[in-house]
Parts: sequence; structure tokens; C-alpha cells
Amino acid sequence: MSGADAFFTVFAPHLAGVTLCALRLLPVTLMCPLLGGVALTTTVRLTLTLALAGAVHIHGADAPLAAAHDLAAFTTACASEVLLGTVIGFLSSLPFDAARMTGRFIDTFRGASAEVVLPLAGSREAASGELLHQLLIVGAIVSGAMSDFIRALWLSFRTLPIGTWSVSSFDPTPALSALSTAFAVSFIIGAPVACIALLVDAGLAAAARLAPKMSLHDMAASGRLMAGAVVLLLGVNALNTQLLNHLHTLPGHLAALVGAGP
Repeated sequence: MSGADAFFTVFAPHLAGVTLCALRLLPVTLMCPLLGGVALTTTVRLTLTLALAGAVHIHGADAPLAAAHDLAAFTTACASEVLLGTVIGFLSSLPFDAARMTGRFIDTFRGASAEVVLPLAGSREAASGELLHQLLIVGAIVSGAMSDFIRALWLSFRTLPIGTWSVSSFDPTPALSALSTAFAVSFIIGAPVACIALLVDAGLAAAARLAPKMSLHDMAASGRLMAGAVVLLLGVNALNTQLLNHLHTLPGHLAALVGAGP
């Protein structure tokens, strides 16, 4: 027996379990920046997914799958795992989407054009969104939020073993709660900069009425940009803290999601 035949003989009994674990993890590695997200190449993301799936399977975090030899049941389990992984990936990406939404909200009120303030060639985000997004990733690593998320993701295989989740058991409440929280956090964090920008507009409008010959309207755009930038830089630590607090709620949402299963 060749080495390849021996390898496949040993690996074949584990193929179904590793495949189902990988199908749950793949959407997370594709969507969540904590596991790479769009920052990694496709090859790296697939390799990471297989490595994590193998670790989960070897350490027994997945239950034995009775339907592994039933093609119809195995196909249904594959579809369920992909759907569950997509929901988990959506939940795990929401705090980072909130950071991007905050940056876009801030830049909209500042009057910053996305094409003008792009930090890097090819980036899809304006400066404020990219800044908050990168700070949140660094904060997640330093504060331990990344470890908490990986632990919650690992425990999801014990709470809800592979092949046991179905669409009928899906409770959308945790996902809807996390989505509404992300929107609320983004608007709450961006509100101070929006208020400053509106106050600059109101102040210049009032000054223009008192001194109509001074052409103060031309200063509105630059005034909003400068005032918004000052508030953003002075309050970036507080903004990042609010986003980190939102990120720390992710394991709770994930636990509520997998706890809804049978």
C-alpha cells in the first residue's frame, strides 16, 4: 500500500466530520476580520478553515454523525451547517461593520468625499471608517475580545454539534438584536461629530446674516472638515472603547444563537 493510499484509508472515516466542521467555519473566515476576512487571500482562508475544522474534529468538539453514510441526510446536514456558519459570520462581522458605518456617517456630515480621503489606493472605505475599523481589530487582539470570540466559536460545536441544527430551529432574535445594536452604536458614536458639523453650519449661517458682505458660506465646507477631524481625533479613544464594548457582546449573541438549537 502506497503512502497516499494509507493516508486516505486513515483519513476517510474523518472526512464527513471535517467537511461539516469546515462548512460551518468557512463563512466565518470569509466574513469576520478576526479570522482574516477579506484581508486574506482565498488560499489562506481555505487553509485556515481546514486547519480549524481538523482541530475541532480531532479534539472531539463535534458529535459523531450518524447520517455520514446517508447521502440525503449528509447533504441536508451540509446545507444546514453552511446556513448556520453564514449566520455566525454575519453576527461576527457586525461590530466591524458598525465601525465602518460610523466612519461613513461621520464623513457624510463632515462633507468628506470618499474619493478624496481614501487612505490607500484600492481601499473601499473612507479615512474615518478605515481608521475605526483598524483600531477595532487591534483593540480586539489586545483586549482579549478575539480570544473570547474564538472560544465562543469553539464551544458552539459542543453546544450545537454538527448535523443537529436545522432551519426550523433557527431563532432570528439574536441576529436581529445584534443588527439593531450595530446600527444604534454607529449612530450614537457618530452623533457628536454630526452635531459639531451642524453647529459649524449654523454658526456660519448666523454670521453670514450679520455680515452679508464677508462671503462666509465658502468657509462652511472647510469648517466642517476641520471641526469634524478635530472632534474625531480628540475622541477616537472613546469611540474605539464604545466599539470594543459592542464587540464584547458578540460571544453572548453567539451563545444565544447556538443555544436556540435542539
